[in-house]
Amino acid sequence: MDKAVVLVAGTGNTTGINVIKALMGECKIIGTDCNEINAANKFCMNYAVPRADNEQYKTVILDIIEREKITHIISTNDHDTRALFIMHDTLEDRKIIHNAYCNNALSFLDKEKTTHLFQKSHIDTPNILDRPQIPFVLRKKEMGNRSKFLYIVRNEDDIKNIPNEAFLHGIMTEYVDGSEFTIDVLCDSESNALCIIPRQRLEVRNGIVWHGKTVKDENLIELVKNICKKMHLCGIMCLQCIKSTNEKYKFIEINPRVGSGIDLSIHSGCNIPLLWIKLTSKGTFTMPELHWETEMIRYNSAYYFHA
Repeated sequence: MDKAVVLVAGTGNTTGINVIKALMGECKIIGTDCNEINAANKFCMNYAVPRADNEQYKTVILDIIEREKITHIISTNDHDTRALFIMHDTLEDRKIIHNAYCNNALSFLDKEKTTHLFQKSHIDTPNILDRPQIPFVLRKKEMGNRSKFLYIVRNEDDIKNIPNEAFLHGIMTEYVDGSEFTIDVLCDSESNALCIIPRQRLEVRNGIVWHGKTVKDENLIELVKNICKKMHLCGIMCLQCIKSTNEKYKFIEINPRVGSGIDLSIHSGCNIPLLWIKLTSKGTFTMPELHWETEMIRYNSAYYFHA
């Protein structure tokens, strides 16, 4: 394939670094982030850009696209994802291939709309609550416009510790006890799931999986395959669900972007970002053999430099 020029939007996070490392040596990589100094500077040409909600963001991004002759875009956080989805028509006019854009892309950034889409398609999901019913979960409703938050409320004291703003901008759903999974998927333009990798989230810190394991759960894989078709998914996305104690799967959300734990799937033998580049460039790829039950435990490292 001709060497793709990939814009990785939002390089200043774990996900951005994971995508860059997955594509290094295979593609020309250009990064963007609102912070001028971040670890991605070690790995690629990394532009500092305005925040995604800034009115200058679009102009700066389009200038970089033109200057660097970008062919593909992979966004790695909700803020850049939202801004770039809004720019989709402009990007399409420039023949840019943008990961995860589909009919419901912007709706997936709204947890209430996603829940209604699940219910409309008869996909099991936790019910939305119109008033607190302990235990319950309070999470941010619209992604990509404010900081994330997630509260699991098990008693009255937990409610007292939640700021009022969270209730204003959040969505309450019933609590489901069980094992939490993130499922990495790669779909073609017809929403056929070419790759489905469930990752059990054994430990989570600040919303990022810290200890995880790939699990070959055939029932879950089949359910996700059907969801990809029903929801018209395209490209790399990640779904989240809880496998309850009575073996029922409750789907919580669809993230129309690469997930922060995709490095676990990559190290299980499936380099999903590179497969997406091959799929969208040549229309085909060879599916590698997966090494199921691969576990990952994160650790902190550092990037050293002279200012």
